[in-house]
Amino acid sequence: MIKMTREQYEQMMAYKRVTWFSLFIKQVNESMDLENTGLPLVNAFDDWGVSIERETDLMKAWISPEDVELVEVTDEQRD
Repeated sequence: MIKMTREQYEQMMAYKRVTWFSLFIKQVNESMDLENTGLPLVNAFDDWGVSIERETDLMKAWISPEDVELVEVTDEQRD
């Protein structure tokens, strides 16, 4: 299971409806890319971190969204 907040899940699914994974992961890793300003923000992933493991988790979630476990955001995560 890949754990995501509802906001992360909704942002990922918004991208999935209109584009491909490579553009989504580029926005997650480089969120201020001015070339793609017409696309939805992925600010829910600001604290996601850039790593191969995290990209693999996002690819798995992209391919099988039914394997995503929605988790609550804690107060520490909000700060």
